[in-house]
Order: sequence, then structure tokens, then C-alpha cells
Amino acid sequence: MIKENNKDGKTTKKGSNITTLAVNISVSDRIEDYCKRRGMLKKDFVPRAIEYIENFDVDLTSETMYFEDKKAEREAKTAEREDVKQLPAIRERLTRLDEILNLAQANGALEERSSILQGDNAQMKEELAELRQQAIQNAILLEKAKAELRRLGKGMFNRPDKAVMKDLGIQD
Repeated sequence: MIKENNKDGKTTKKGSNITTLAVNISVSDRIEDYCKRRGMLKKDFVPRAIEYIENFDVDLTSETMYFEDKKAEREAKTAEREDVKQLPAIRERLTRLDEILNLAQANGALEERSSILQGDNAQMKEELAELRQQAIQNAILLEKAKAELRRLGKGMFNRPDKAVMKDLGIQD
């Protein structure tokens, strides 16, 4: 193929609409990697890139601004992907925290009920002690009553002992 200058002074291969762009090796490698990741041919890269630049009116004269914005955008997307990856673990932690909270609430309710039952138990113990004391007193009074009835039954005295009757709660 013979190269010739076209009307703009650019060299083209004779009989074709193709021209060569010169880029350094690192840029060429980046283009090649990009095309492989996207499943596109290297020859389609420049026309698609130009179409994108024109459609979105990208200003390439401000290279640093454009690349810094793109870098920040890529970093934000990477951070977002990382955040999304962490969502299942965060959900699991929240579920466990909910379970712990529910257990703590249930435990608090059980402790409250236990405290009430302990109070009821203490009160019942006090009542039982009082009832035992009353039973002892009643047993003593019963023995006094039996003794008085035996004494009266023997006919020794006609009248019951006033002190015993008073202890038994019987008034004349």
C-alpha cells in the first residue's frame, strides 16, 4: 500500500479511508485493556470515544478537571460497590442486634416478674410465720381449754377459772 498526503496534509493509505493515530505505549495498552474488558475491537474505540465526547459535549481542553472528575467518579463507584458488598454483613449484624435487644427485653421482663415473685414469696413467708405463730397460740389455748374442761368435769369446782376463760376469749 502506498501512502499519500490527502487534502488536509495528512498521510493516508492509498485507496482507503483509514489513518493512523500515534499514542504512547502506555495509552495504547490502556486502550487495549479497555477494549478487552468491554469485548470491543480496538479499531472501534476511537469512533465510539469521539461520538461520546461529542454527544456529551466533553471539554478535553481542561484535561485535569475532566480526569480528576472521572477519577473521583470511579472512586465513588468503587466505594459504592464496596458498600454494597458489605450490606449483607451489615444486615446480619442488625438482625443479631435486634435478636439481642429482644432477648434483653425478654430478660428484663423475666427479671421484673422474678422480682415480683420474690416479693410475693417474702410476703408469703411472713404470712406463713404469722400463721405458724397463731397455730402455736391456738394449740396453747386448746390445751388450756382441755385442762379447764377436765377440771370442771371432775366436779371439783362449780365455776370456771376466770383467767382461763379470759385467755380463751370467753367473757361472763
